Amino acid sequence: MEEDTMNETTLPLTAGFEDFDPDALRVALGALRQVAAPELETIQELPPGVRRLLEACVEFAVRVGGPRFEIDLAALPRPSWAELARAVPGPRLRVQLVRAAIVVALVDALPTAEANERVRALARALEVDTPALVDLDNLVRRRWVRARVHLLRRFWAVDMLRRFHGGAPAVLGAVLLTLTRLNYRPALARRYRALEALPEGSFGRAYARFVRDNGFQFHGEPGSLPETIIYHDLSHVLAGYGTDPESEVQAACFQAGYRRRDPFTFLIFVLCQFHLGVRMTPAAPGELGHFDPRKALDAIRRGGAMTRDLTDGAWDYWPAFEEPLRTLRAELGVPEKAV
Repeated sequence: MEEDTMNETTLPLTAGFEDFDPDALRVALGALRQVAAPELETIQELPPGVRRLLEACVEFAVRVGGPRFEIDLAALPRPSWAELARAVPGPRLRVQLVRAAIVVALVDALPTAEANERVRALARALEVDTPALVDLDNLVRRRWVRARVHLLRRFWAVDMLRRFHGGAPAVLGAVLLTLTRLNYRPALARRYRALEALPEGSFGRAYARFVRDNGFQFHGEPGSLPETIIYHDLSHVLAGYGTDPESEVQAACFQAGYRRRDPFTFLIFVLCQFHLGVRMTPAAPGELGHFDPRKALDAIRRGGAMTRDLTDGAWDYWPAFEEPLRTLRAELGVPEKAV
């Protein structure tokens, strides 16, 4: 990475442009419109996903900052990249805008070469570098294998296996044990099944019901997924999201909101897997059209409000299973849904 660029992966994901002042927000949204379709004259002509994303950003800004953030999307400026750089100072704001530009390029369909170049021009002007630019380039060039490898090696579960459980061999071993169904660990399976006997309303009882209701295996049962995946399932329970494709997007966005290490990878993953139809995992086929900008921003907001990152390798969920779910949500700072 060049010395004059910023490391995007160290900054948390934010739900919207809450750090912007109204003038900077107008310029930023104008730049996103330029990324989407600089040739179009009216906001109504924009692709529907981009239009909904811009509307959701304004809605969120008004909710956080008040009426002064009411912005007429039909009257957005058309800044040059140099004007944009002057209007948007500081790494946090610039990273937010580059991430949003990448989402703009992906929110309606697989990205075009023209949109890719506009995103890269914006990132260069703001001196922001991010692995997601490589993800975008792989998708533009339809390099499916490269796209999967480049993204999945940064994915949270792989990252946790690599950092806390022995590196690359642990990742490969976990996958092989699952595929061959040789991962049967009776004592562990009994420990998880015992959660079904916990009191109604407890976190552990809610998790056990989530597993049974969705036809999953408890960890330790033959063919069960690596135990690291439990953090995603526990996030479903904490946030109250289901397992249909639209809810999976929201659960992943919630998890991205609280994660402190390369959180934007979550968003790229769910856009590919559940919105663009690009299969990123052998566990499920790619899905089309399940990214709702308003619900995604709300899920990121909820995750970002939490008091800790559940995937930092330090959270012990076993004592938490004994707690009432309502109490645990309050302790972790999980807010209610707003959308």
